[in-house]
Amino acid sequence: MIKTLLNIEYRKAINYKTFWILGVLHFILVCILTIFVKELSDAFNLSTPKKGVVITSNLKVYLFFPKIWNTLTFVSSMLHILLGTMVIISICNEFSYKTIRHNIVSGLSKREFLYSKLIFCLCLSLYATVLILALGLIIGLINTPNLTFNKIIAQWQFIPLYSLQTFLYLMLALLIGLLFKKAALGISFLFVYVFLIENIISFFFHSSIENYFPYEVISGLIPAPDHFQENSSAVVLLSTIAAAIIYLVLYTFISNLVLKREDL
Repeated sequence: MIKTLLNIEYRKAINYKTFWILGVLHFILVCILTIFVKELSDAFNLSTPKKGVVITSNLKVYLFFPKIWNTLTFVSSMLHILLGTMVIISICNEFSYKTIRHNIVSGLSKREFLYSKLIFCLCLSLYATVLILALGLIIGLINTPNLTFNKIIAQWQFIPLYSLQTFLYLMLALLIGLLFKKAALGISFLFVYVFLIENIISFFFHSSIENYFPYEVISGLIPAPDHFQENSSAVVLLSTIAAAIIYLVLYTFISNLVLKREDL
């Protein structure tokens, strides 16, 4: 069944130019951001909005193993909005062009249709992860002095965490697409929620609660470089992973509920 659902999504995407434009744009921007970080001056200021902490350090260290995994995953997470836009356009086109109705009439159940979109999100997450993995290996191998295997695999946890983060972000985008059914509205809401709504709401809650808001959980999976403290963040990180898994289940459940109630 997975192969069939994957083939369905592939046939939908292969001839859709906007999908490929966004995909290529994401690839190019990730590469440009990586090059930009590499070409910055040695003095690099990195601030954490929550704590107001400013750190000045030698930027070259962030491109050595093992710090490069944290650096690339953190920087590239800023471009999740492009992948989320691809998901919203994909799901909204199903309603705009009535392809979802055609799929259902052709024998695909609503649950199988949702599975096909989950596979689509998973494939995008894997693509983003492989891209970061490849860039990290190339840049790390070129820049790291006194290279050892232990340096390469240290902080390797950022790779699966990035994959989880990307998938969670795309599942949020999928739910937004199902709720709005119009690409322009869905994309606009995603932008406004990520950059405005959640920030406004967070002012009314303690940080212990704010940290478990949907986008806070997403961003919390990849901490900013030099803010991954072994003594304090291990517990926070485990709780963030648990919250991320709960949100994945919740997004899937609500998406399934929305589809079940949809009159096609």
